[in-house]
Amino acid sequence: MLAIHGLGGTGKTQIALQFAYWVKKNHPQCSVFWVSAVSAATFTQDCSRIARELSIPSENEKDKDVKELVKEYLSGEMAGPWLLIVDNVDDANIFSLSADPSMHIAYFLPKSANGFILCTTRLRQIAEDLGRERTIPLALLSNPLITDELLTELAFLPLAIAQAAAYLNRNKLPISEYLDLLRNTHEDMSELMSAEFTDLTRPQSTSNAIANTWILSFEKIRQTDQTAADLLAFVSYVEPKAIPRSILPPVPTKTRLVSAIGTLLGYAFFTKRDDNMYDMHRLHELARAYLEDGRIGEAIEVFERVVAIESKVLREDDPSRLASQHELASAYLDDGRIGEAIELFERIVAIRSKVLREDHSDRLTSQHALASAYLADGRIGEAIKLFAQVVAIESKVLREDDPSRLLSQHVLATAYFKDGRVDEAIELMDHVVSIRRTSLPSGHHDRERSEAWLAHMRSGAGITT
Repeated sequence: MLAIHGLGGTGKTQIALQFAYWVKKNHPQCSVFWVSAVSAATFTQDCSRIARELSIPSENEKDKDVKELVKEYLSGEMAGPWLLIVDNVDDANIFSLSADPSMHIAYFLPKSANGFILCTTRLRQIAEDLGRERTIPLALLSNPLITDELLTELAFLPLAIAQAAAYLNRNKLPISEYLDLLRNTHEDMSELMSAEFTDLTRPQSTSNAIANTWILSFEKIRQTDQTAADLLAFVSYVEPKAIPRSILPPVPTKTRLVSAIGTLLGYAFFTKRDDNMYDMHRLHELARAYLEDGRIGEAIEVFERVVAIESKVLREDDPSRLASQHELASAYLDDGRIGEAIELFERIVAIRSKVLREDHSDRLTSQHALASAYLADGRIGEAIKLFAQVVAIESKVLREDDPSRLLSQHVLATAYFKDGRVDEAIELMDHVVSIRRTSLPSGHHDRERSEAWLAHMRSGAGITT
């Protein structure tokens, strides 16, 4: 739920009305309901109108309060997606946080993962009672250009707008600064979109994080339109702006392609530039969202679909195809499917060794990953040989305190130790520790990990300090 508050005549109702029209135009499958909360009577009258339009109550529910009936219906699965606008919640005496919870308007608001509620009020206290931290003072919307930028960046997704409002209010940020964070690094964007926030109108068991909400949307698409799911999985690995229809993977019939694109447009995963060009909201990286949520199995399923599609439409040495394979292999390794990870990493290393120079970062990254997979599989000799190659090349092209170079040296030292080559292990880990103590602050995870390993190695060798 989101609450907009501001003085009378400043345009709260107009903003809500424009949002309602936008939803109907871009999400025709979404029902839009409008109730006036000027008084308890108008609220009840509008609920009665909604009940008539929805053909409720049933015969055995005629004695129920009409507000309760509407609440129960919209809270159920049969209602489908909906937007409820509650306009002019201005009378604190009628709708208040009294001893009787049934006197508060929030009691009559439905709770559903498929719905979104927008309230308008003149009173900040009512807005905060309803929306908690998801309130927008109309002053925040005073710059139409910046506001349009934010709404476009959030793809006009109601939950994303609510989450942005919560963040803006909690941190007292201007919209321009929030936009800068959203457009900064992937880590900044991911942290913003993975943050949970409380919403009284949604079930407690329902996650509010935008990433999780997109996952739910993707799963619904997968259940109803597999072609659309395949398209979305594929384009999540290409540049999200100006995606030509010609780059999309083959679909058996043109009708099915049009239907799949329509599904993605309906869920706002795609927006149309023209008849043959689309944009995808840059926050949709579905498999990574699964990984961040700890759902490795689902991530693997998406990665496998992407790899299968790319194998039909991209060259064997295409960088995007190899990057997808690398992510799939890494997911296999995280899931304990070591044999499958090794097989795929070996294929990637073989191809990159042919097309990339020996000091290219992608080639070194895949070699390091393969060596790690060998080590996890107990193939210590092969792991050491490959790690040693990586370390030798990185020592020529990377600074002494480069994190990638130090990581390779750290893992090679642990491989030496596991192979019984204790003196070599201690010598290399001692070097890593000395560099990290110089370049990293005390308490840093990487520094502490190397120091712990060095202590362990010296203890195993009977060395005391």
